[in-house]
Amino acid sequence: MKLTESLMTRREFIRGWMISMASFFAGSVFYPFFRFLTPREMDAGPSEIKLPLAECNLAPNTGKIFPFGRKPGLLIVTEQGEWIALNAVCTHFECTVHYDAVTRQIVCPCHQGFYDVYGKNIKGPPPRPLERYEITRDIAGLVISKPGKKKETKK
Repeated sequence: MKLTESLMTRREFIRGWMISMASFFAGSVFYPFFRFLTPREMDAGPSEIKLPLAECNLAPNTGKIFPFGRKPGLLIVTEQGEWIALNAVCTHFECTVHYDAVTRQIVCPCHQGFYDVYGKNIKGPPPRPLERYEITRDIAGLVISKPGKKKETKK
């Protein structure tokens, strides 16, 4: 069967195409602004992680970055053998900090912020100390958890 008339004129087709392209463009421009201006639930991440023994073998006066959910963590072994786990995100502009063994300080390379080994801000622009995590040892390695999170005990 042959159609004698088209279902859509050329002008209607072009108009529909232009409206759809303008809609896609407007959506791609305004969506980032909308996401920025509207509050959203923050991803709290895990309350604890387990590091295997292979990742926990650190010499004294060294530090190591480890993944703690979506954000990095910093594991430090002091010269006295004390284990310290901190959030490795600077409280100033969320740069990743690292441990400097020479100065025995935690350094933020973005704006020269300095923390002591316990995460207390001592110099530079960081407004708050780093969040400290709790460390417990088990047979498989280290269990690093956020402070105040009660561990489940089996009865």
